[in-house]
Amino acid sequence: MQTDLAGTSNTISFIGSFAHKPNIEAVRHFIENIFPLVLARVPDALFLVAGKNVPTELTSLASDNIKFLGFVPDAAKFMQSSAVIAIPLLSGGGIKIKTLEALAAGCAVVSTPIGAEEIGASNEKHLLIADDPHQFAQHIVNLILDPSLRKKLGQNARELISSQFSWQAKSDSLDRLLQSAVSKHAEKLIKPGIDL
Repeated sequence: MQTDLAGTSNTISFIGSFAHKPNIEAVRHFIENIFPLVLARVPDALFLVAGKNVPTELTSLASDNIKFLGFVPDAAKFMQSSAVIAIPLLSGGGIKIKTLEALAAGCAVVSTPIGAEEIGASNEKHLLIADDPHQFAQHIVNLILDPSLRKKLGQNARELISSQFSWQAKSDSLDRLLQSAVSKHAEKLIKPGIDL
């Protein structure tokens, strides 16, 4: 079954492990500082949070517009059913698997700079990046209101992951690295004065 890359309606989603403190911090930040700004423009927006072991400090924030789903068996299907994937991380280092998964699923993503670091994704081409709550909320509203922008970002995101992070891309990169190492070694052996 083909899934619409543009996602559906007014749903914003987050998925992550709540054993990881930056995810707790991110969801709280989104609910308290970003989502009210979204609701002011899109009153029927829905924020869905997936992941095991959500602490009560977050589940106590549930409402008609905020739902905690717990574990979902198919992360890609969950993300693709949303209009926007929110990655409002405020801390953490390295590549964020949740960002790679959302981009690979062809989703429209709004992220903080921390959520997008070390992926090679370009702002406004593969995803939208915001470093303050107002800008983050505005990006989400723009994506909810513009299905063609969601679709374009999703397609570009999927192409980026395919070209940079697929098994084929990694295999090709390893081949180039090995070829370079072999060539450099061969050059050293062929220098004048070296007897083979």
